[in-house]
Amino acid sequence: MNSLGQTTQLPNYSCSENNASIQFILSSSSHSAWNSTSNCSLQQCNISSNGNNSCLSSSTPCFDYRTINNISYCAPGILCSILERCDNNTQTCSSNNSICIVNSCCSPQAVCLPFSATQMCKSGTNALLTFETPSKLVRAVHFSCVLSAQSQWNQTGETVAGNPSGANGTSLNELYDPVGFYYDQASSTMYIGDNLNYRILKWPLGNSLGTVIAANGYGIGCVSNQLDGVLGVAFDSYGYLYTSAWCGKISKFPPNSNSTTTGVLVTQTTGSEHIFIDPLTDDLYAVSYLDCSIVKIARNNTYSVVIAGGNGCGNGLNQFDTLDGAYVYENSLYVVDSGNHRIMKYLLNNNSATNGTVVAGGNGAGNASNQLNSPRDVIVDASGTLYIADGVNHRIQRWFASAMYGDTIVGTGIPGTAANQLNIPEGLRFDEQKNLLVVDRLNNRIQMFKLSVCSQ
Repeated sequence: MNSLGQTTQLPNYSCSENNASIQFILSSSSHSAWNSTSNCSLQQCNISSNGNNSCLSSSTPCFDYRTINNISYCAPGILCSILERCDNNTQTCSSNNSICIVNSCCSPQAVCLPFSATQMCKSGTNALLTFETPSKLVRAVHFSCVLSAQSQWNQTGETVAGNPSGANGTSLNELYDPVGFYYDQASSTMYIGDNLNYRILKWPLGNSLGTVIAANGYGIGCVSNQLDGVLGVAFDSYGYLYTSAWCGKISKFPPNSNSTTTGVLVTQTTGSEHIFIDPLTDDLYAVSYLDCSIVKIARNNTYSVVIAGGNGCGNGLNQFDTLDGAYVYENSLYVVDSGNHRIMKYLLNNNSATNGTVVAGGNGAGNASNQLNSPRDVIVDASGTLYIADGVNHRIQRWFASAMYGDTIVGTGIPGTAANQLNIPEGLRFDEQKNLLVVDRLNNRIQMFKLSVCSQ
């Protein structure tokens, strides 16, 4: 996926089609221009003064766009580079489905705002935006839910990949020790590292089976055309697939790969687990297991740089023990320090000598609300809240920024195969509706826990 123009990492949004990207702004006040030199901002729509009820309440702000005649239209923020420009002389659009806006912040040039974008703010709910410009078709999803302390999920999970009974298998509707996991919100598709089947499956939500997009067709091993397990799965913005293996090999596969495609070696670490690619830079972050360090591989590089740890295994603030993965958000690196039962936070520009901050756990192994037990994965939402796959506690913990303890959002804490139970949750991601997808590792399945309450 190639982004057009400047974007900001906002995980609450899904964007892209045919090399076009759309960006909706999660600002609580103004809409900043993508062209920073314009020093422009837009006011949010004033719902109470809108006599024609053109903008209903939504968790995502809508902004007050104006025509040359000062007529107001409410719509979310839209990436300027995908919009058609108005005719300079007539201030009109070539499409009857758009209106010419003069205060868009895009540039001195007026742009055409699709009427379908204004419909999003009229409904105040989830909506799909589709419109055509002279050069491309654009589709994007607008979400009304921004997660909060009041958000809740259904406690009964639905199996969306694998066998609901927890049994392993080798068929395309089965999994065997799933570990690596990537979810593409734009296409509602899961990519699963089916570890002990030595393959990666592409599995659209709603499908009953997956398709092999990378596989071990050359025997178990650690050379470029072999897999000895699939622990990490990630994609860059150009559609290249990256995988990590037990032996520390990180491989790269071209877009639209299949079971016969051979990957190329990117780099070698001393044992690997989950991997993460920063969607803004395409830099890859990986565990170097035996070195107890997190390494960064910049885009198009084949060498790694230690950016956290690497000071021997231990429990110091610049040390790790039994690492599982990393996550990057808002210029911060979050590290799953599984052996120390904690989540650590570092600035991205740090080095191996830098001390991190404990942001969850760190109180020994246990199942109290202020403890974790061998956590496996972490993700961060727009408010800085952590969601942690608390492995040996068989639960998913939500840990608010600066909090001293977390709360359980799914899982009973007791391993089992029932729909409300987990058995070593290995990974987690949100889909485009904020439903929670969990890699239920020892149950050989992916579980979806549907969002039941956005906010109260």
